[in-house]
Amino acid sequence: MAEPLILNSVIGFGGQIDNGLLVHPDGRTIIYPLGSTIVLRDRTDARSQEFLQGHSDKVSCLALSRSGKYLASGQITYMGFTADIIIWDLETKQLLHRMALHKVKVQALDFSCDERFLASLGGQDDNALVNTRARVLWDVHSGNAMCGSPTNTNFVTCVKFFNNSNDKLMTAGNFNLNVWSYDGVNNKLRPQDASLGTLKRVFKTICIDSNDQYAHLGTTTGDVLQIGLDRVLFKNTGPAKGNVQLGVTASCEVPTGDIVVGGGDGSLQVLRTVPEPSSTNPKLLRKMPAVAATRLEGAVTSISLAEVNARSFTLYVGTAMCNIYRVTYEPATSKLKEELIQTAHSDKINGLAFPHAYSEVFATCGTGYIRVWHLTTCRELLRIAVPNLECFCIAFTT
Repeated sequence: MAEPLILNSVIGFGGQIDNGLLVHPDGRTIIYPLGSTIVLRDRTDARSQEFLQGHSDKVSCLALSRSGKYLASGQITYMGFTADIIIWDLETKQLLHRMALHKVKVQALDFSCDERFLASLGGQDDNALVNTRARVLWDVHSGNAMCGSPTNTNFVTCVKFFNNSNDKLMTAGNFNLNVWSYDGVNNKLRPQDASLGTLKRVFKTICIDSNDQYAHLGTTTGDVLQIGLDRVLFKNTGPAKGNVQLGVTASCEVPTGDIVVGGGDGSLQVLRTVPEPSSTNPKLLRKMPAVAATRLEGAVTSISLAEVNARSFTLYVGTAMCNIYRVTYEPATSKLKEELIQTAHSDKINGLAFPHAYSEVFATCGTGYIRVWHLTTCRELLRIAVPNLECFCIAFTT
């Protein structure tokens, strides 16, 4: 009987997964999904890889605990079946708990600041099922579900714990925005609706500042809403000079208090979030201005802070075109500089070929591109664009 093949290295990145690119606090490792596998890759060496394999289908979401000790991952599965959540111990690279409660898909995950709790959201089909619990709070140490809240009419897309409180979290989605408090005595999640006035939005991202004073929420409309968390009231909006095309799809706070927001059009902007009075009406706040901007290839799906020094911040940004960028932001000069560090096909690969009697390089083809790769370094050497065409086979001439 043939032994199963052992995965040695991969070239690829699941860029369509929201918040799927994470930077570990150790400063060396980036984490991302690729099909049913989770890749742990050294930031400086594309060949230095480890793999977490335990899911039976595509990974749909990831969450990393604050210390980097735990990683949580959710998956999709077939209609009517439960979708697993796995908690991994990253110190030993072992599966710690496997939990199953949501149906079809796990939409989003997040750890509490003290790593005691894990919050999970079910996907669209889980929301549609009767008697399901679309929002569930789990005990990280035991892997048991502690409590949940019944689904409502509108789909919930994202969840985020407060940064300084393990019993408060925010959820947002299609025309809904709530802050939840965990009542440990009665073991219940108690909601508080946000006061948005006449605003109706579909929310895609949540970014809560380090002091738990404000939450900034990206919308499909392309604006960012600032919510005061003391009373869950609408405070401000941005960007000041027009909405982000194709919606705000990712966000991340940087140590200056500004937030970096990514758009479905590939734009990346730094928004100044400190409330300032309007010059024309002191009773109103000036919209949050963009102080720096750049553009990447593909919709931005992940933004993760990596390094902080006296002069700049480094972020890792993932896009739906399966590209990973290293982006440097210099507050003093208000500049964003991007560098492409990893790329891959964003659609299926139809053909692969090596040159005759030579194994150092190989070529792949698919929709829109032909690419030549260096096997040893797992890096792209050449990219040939074939717009509006799909290549089904490829070969080298002898």
